[in-house]
Amino acid sequence: MAMPSHVRGPAQPAFDVAIVGAGLAGAAAAHFCAQRGLRVALVEAASAGAGGATAHSRGIVRVYDPSEALMALGQRGTAFWRGWDLGEINPFRPCGVLYVAPPASLPQIEARLRSHDQASYPIRILGRAEVRQVAGRLPSHVHEGAVVLHEPLGGCINPRLAAQLFAESARRRAATVIEGSPVQRIEATPDAAVVHTGAGAVHARTVVVAAGALTRRLVGAQAPVDAGQHADRVAAAFVRSIPLGCVHDPDAGVPEYCLIDEPSGGYLRPESDALAFVGGARQSDVQEVDALPALAQDQYERTATLADRLLGTGRARLIDMRGGYDAYTPDLLPIVGFTDDRSRVAVAFGFSGRGAKYIPALMSDFAGDIVHRVRHLN
Repeated sequence: MAMPSHVRGPAQPAFDVAIVGAGLAGAAAAHFCAQRGLRVALVEAASAGAGGATAHSRGIVRVYDPSEALMALGQRGTAFWRGWDLGEINPFRPCGVLYVAPPASLPQIEARLRSHDQASYPIRILGRAEVRQVAGRLPSHVHEGAVVLHEPLGGCINPRLAAQLFAESARRRAATVIEGSPVQRIEATPDAAVVHTGAGAVHARTVVVAAGALTRRLVGAQAPVDAGQHADRVAAAFVRSIPLGCVHDPDAGVPEYCLIDEPSGGYLRPESDALAFVGGARQSDVQEVDALPALAQDQYERTATLADRLLGTGRARLIDMRGGYDAYTPDLLPIVGFTDDRSRVAVAFGFSGRGAKYIPALMSDFAGDIVHRVRHLN
C-alpha cells in the first residue's frame, strides 16, 4: 500500500509546523497556529487530551501565587478562560477559588496584591465574618488563624475537553490531526524538521515538541537534535508524580469553590456537590516517566486525611486514586521557545502541574513566534 503523502519526504515540506503532543499545550498551539494561517500537523500518540498531564489534571484556574512570575502568567491565563470564544461548549467553570496561606505569608501577599489589577480580576483577603459568608462550608480548622484569599472570578477547567476543543478548532481550520501515532524521534535537516513515527515521518518547516514528560527524551543531549539555548533548563527538567484522589461525600458536603490549602499542602477541586478531587499526597521525582513508582499505601492514607481536613464532614470516602504526573522545572516556570535563533525545532513543556491556568495565553503568543520563524526560514 502506498505511503500517504504527508509521511513521504517531499521536495517541499507539506506543513509549516508539526506539533508533537495533543495535550492542552500542543492542541492550543495547533489552534492558534492554524488560526494564523499556518499549515499545521498535530501528531499525538493517543488521542487529544487523553495522555500525560492533561489526562488527569483537574485544571484549577487562579491568579495568586507566591511566585511573581507565575502570578503574571495566571493573570493572563484567567483572562483567556473567562473570555472563551471557541463555541458554546465552554471548558471553564467560574466557581471561584479560595487560597489559604499561613499568617507569615501576609506581608508577601499584601505586596503581591498592591501590584495586582483588582479592577479586572478582584482578589480579596477575607475577614473571619466574610469567610463564613463566602465559604460557609470551609471547615473552621482550615481557616482559623490563617490568611484566606478569595478569587471570585477564578475556577476550574476540564483540560481534556479543552484539548479536544482546541484540536477540533485546528481541524476546522484545515490542520491535519494525526492521532494514535507515537513519535520515535525528531530530526532537523537543512530543509525540514522531520517527525519520525514507527511507520514513516511527517515533514514540516518547523516542529514544536509539546510532549510533556516525554519532551526531554525527544529533545535532549542524546537526541538527533539538541535543546540549544534551552539546553541547561531542559537537562534540569524532571518528572514529578501528582497523586490525585476521587472522593465521594454521601452528605453532599462538597463546596462549590476550588480550595488550595497551603499549610497542609492539600487542594480540592469540586466535581459536584457529592464528588471532589483531592490532591497533596507525597510526590515522587524521577528522570523518566517510565521510572515513576506505583501509588503506595501512604499516598492513599494521606489523600484520605486531606479529604477529611478540607471537607470537614467526617463521611467522605476515597473512591479511587490516579497517578498523574507532569514535566517540572526547578523554578516551576515553563520552557517555551525555539532552541536557537535559526533552529527549526521548538519546545513547549515544563508546566510543572500549573499550566492549565495559563497555557492558552502563552501558546497564543508563541504562535506568533512560530509564524515569524516560518516566514524567515530559507
